[in-house]
Amino acid sequence: MCSKCPVGGLYVGETGQKLKARMRSHRHTIEHRRRELPVAEHFSNHGHDIGDMRVLILKGGFKSQNHRRIWEYKLITTFDTLNTGLNYSPGFMREWEV
Repeated sequence: MCSKCPVGGLYVGETGQKLKARMRSHRHTIEHRRRELPVAEHFSNHGHDIGDMRVLILKGGFKSQNHRRIWEYKLITTFDTLNTGLNYSPGFMREWEV
């Protein structure tokens, strides 16, 4: 989430990596202005930087990768981050979009 954006700064993402490794990856994409990626695009184009990023683990202890991905989709839907946040796609459910 972006601390400078009271509305529209939420991003939901799942990972099987350790949080430190995933954040390193986000930092790298921001520093290299990978604008095709939602987090990098936001934090390199809107006068924000990595210091404005806040991270919250919403769920853990998943039984499988699919279980984790289903929860990602549920949270993207719950927080409506496709319409009001930083998500570009509904995660693995994009394969079934009409």
